[in-house]
Amino acid sequence: MRTPSLFQLVGAVVAAIALGACSVQQKHAQTAISDIEASVQAAGPDAQRYAPKQLATVKTKLDTLKASLQEKDYPYVISNAPAVLASAEGLPSIIATKKAQELAALKTRWSELAAAVPHEIEAIHHRIGLLEKTRHLPRGIDKKELATAEASFKDAKGTWAMATSDFAGGNVSTAVEKARMAQKEATTLMSELKMEGKSTSHS
Repeated sequence: MRTPSLFQLVGAVVAAIALGACSVQQKHAQTAISDIEASVQAAGPDAQRYAPKQLATVKTKLDTLKASLQEKDYPYVISNAPAVLASAEGLPSIIATKKAQELAALKTRWSELAAAVPHEIEAIHHRIGLLEKTRHLPRGIDKKELATAEASFKDAKGTWAMATSDFAGGNVSTAVEKARMAQKEATTLMSELKMEGKSTSHS
């Protein structure tokens, strides 16, 4: 059996070191990608709603890193992963900011509706009361239509009551949606009761 030459021994050592280094780089690359995936997962479904562009960018870059990992380009992954991770970790902050902006806009809209709808409902109530007392209904309104209007008025009033209850419970989005419904019902009633010009309806 021939004894390996010094050159062969050195070559074997270098190869072993290179293999070990490659293994370490692979592990680091895999960990980096796992960290990014975990950050994206932590952002949850809200990321798609409030930060769709940022999320899409992170996913595109993540796919590129995964492809490089498959190609065993570990240095590329290790070099570029930190920036992608930073973007992924920044998603919750973007989401929180967008949510705060959305809530502020909803509260502003609620204030507008809260200033208008109760007055519209009160005006309708007053109008129905007057029509019930008169002997001669205005042209375009008969007793059947008045009875229908009274039922619709109760619905609008009930919808507004639910809206105020939702708002008091902190369900601002639902409250605004129901308040808009109440205002739409009120606007329709005002038209049917010949109250043109009294509505303060907003979209």
